[in-house]
Amino acid sequence: MPTDACRATLVGAAREVPGPQPLPPSAVQGELPGWLRGALVANGGGDYDGMLHLFDGLASVVRVGLNEGGGGDGDGSKSIATFAQRMLRTQARERKAATGKVAYREFATSPPVDPPGLAGEARALFSQLAQLASGSPQFTDNASVNLIPVEVPAAGGRPLLLAVSETPGASYLVDARTLETVRHAAPDAEADGVPGMLTTAHPARLRGGRELVNFTRTLPFGGMHVYRMASSGRDALKREAVAFIPDRRKMSPTWVHDFAATDDGYAVIVEPPLYMNLASLMIGGDRQRKGGIVPGASDFVFMDWRPEDGVRVAVVPLPAAAAAGEEEEGEGEGAEKAAAAPAIPKQQQQQQKKTLYFLVPQAFFAFHFGNCFLVKADAATGGGPQLCVDVAAYDDPAILNDLRLAPLLAGGRPLGERRGGHGPGGRSGEVSRSRYARLTIPLDRGSTDPSSPAPLAPPVPLTRPDAPDADFAEFPTLNPRFRGRADSRYAYVLNAVRPTNMGNALAKLDLATGESKTWREPGGAPGEPVFVPRGAAEGGTGAEDDGVVLAFVAAPEGGSFVVVLDAREWREVARVRLPAGVPYRFHGGWMPAAAAAAGGGA
Repeated sequence: MPTDACRATLVGAAREVPGPQPLPPSAVQGELPGWLRGALVANGGGDYDGMLHLFDGLASVVRVGLNEGGGGDGDGSKSIATFAQRMLRTQARERKAATGKVAYREFATSPPVDPPGLAGEARALFSQLAQLASGSPQFTDNASVNLIPVEVPAAGGRPLLLAVSETPGASYLVDARTLETVRHAAPDAEADGVPGMLTTAHPARLRGGRELVNFTRTLPFGGMHVYRMASSGRDALKREAVAFIPDRRKMSPTWVHDFAATDDGYAVIVEPPLYMNLASLMIGGDRQRKGGIVPGASDFVFMDWRPEDGVRVAVVPLPAAAAAGEEEEGEGEGAEKAAAAPAIPKQQQQQQKKTLYFLVPQAFFAFHFGNCFLVKADAATGGGPQLCVDVAAYDDPAILNDLRLAPLLAGGRPLGERRGGHGPGGRSGEVSRSRYARLTIPLDRGSTDPSSPAPLAPPVPLTRPDAPDADFAEFPTLNPRFRGRADSRYAYVLNAVRPTNMGNALAKLDLATGESKTWREPGGAPGEPVFVPRGAAEGGTGAEDDGVVLAFVAAPEGGSFVVVLDAREWREVARVRLPAGVPYRFHGGWMPAAAAAAGGGA
């Protein structure tokens, strides 16, 4: 169970530390692998004042450099580790700093209505409806969820990160070394023909990260607009429409946080039956905030759960790479993928010009996806081609209510001292259970009619139910060199050692045996695990688990550190104590030293 001091760090204020600031040798406990040279970067909330949910914090970005060879002050001094933490200069932050109030709707926190009460809420609703009808709703630009390495020509060659969240306007370019906010990078829907008021914070990085695939959402009477864009070059961040997926319910679009994609030419969008309640979205009318029975209010923040609808799965064919040379990868990574990934038969390429739709009758909910790979047709058995998608699956979306600040901060008390649950489907005092599972999608049995999807079997668990701490998996990741490969054996996840009402451990999952191994800091809480492979130049063997796993951890005594785990032996080899507390981190990644200098990342 994370301590109160740990939780205070997770939702505390991010102290700005311009950098990279050299850390003293004493900050490193254990021994950092000499080959581990680069920076761990991550995004998340940094100001939770007046907020209701873990997803609401105003954006802060953090960077921890390891073995980069310089202290960051330009004098040639060496430091084994450096640190920087900055708040993003967004309009949401500037407005809150000026007024002391939340200015835009965040995930669960709404701006105060004026005047207070029903009259103010009605006024706010009509104002939002007018904005929606005009096509220019005022959504937040709080880019607090993810960081994507990009290379924009106008930046003069310096490495940049794209900070993003779930609105197109929540898009900012950040200097990858100093973490200074460079500029707003919202797309131009009129120029590129890709409309949408909402998006995901998880653009899929394909072809070695050079191509990004994502989708926007129009609402109501709309759907998902799938697009792709380059992450570097003269056309960097220019979107190109790929496909359109109509909504299941015209007035109630589903909420989709992430999706799966593969270099083999597919994006897989999984739609749990979790529908946005537009009135709740606009004015924050949810039962949790209002305290119970409110007509038209939602059970899960601004969303309603309709399990009888099942889960719709859309398989979107993606355009091929622009040229054969685009498939080449540095350090032999492309050759490994090309050798392991099955080729797509020409006949199948002709067949898969349209989006295919499937329906899983048994409802489940998911935030995040892991590996996605193609299994080619087997002529010997007559089996058709299949897509396999690994997912961290919940029975329902109660996890959304688990992550409200009130129950999270109450977690330091013994379980028996807590009252009530966390909303429909919630388990009082415990984080919702989830499982790492695999969807297997037969590409020769799909329907091209979105209103009449083909039946699909539910995801099958990939770990044994009797494995230790096997009932919670989140933030799944894997060795990036094995992404998209059927022979990938290991996944690394945020785990829960119970009793706890939040993830408090990291686990290595062996998908071949169903076994798992756990690391944790008792009383602490880690964030997303990041796998860094050891390359051949550093003496790497090419084995899938030859590397390290990194994560930011909120310490039981307060404050933060970065843990370094040997992925093969699953043991801690080092930790780096940080000079300032780092609030909860969602997503980011590793920027190798060479790639950081050129603007790339792992």
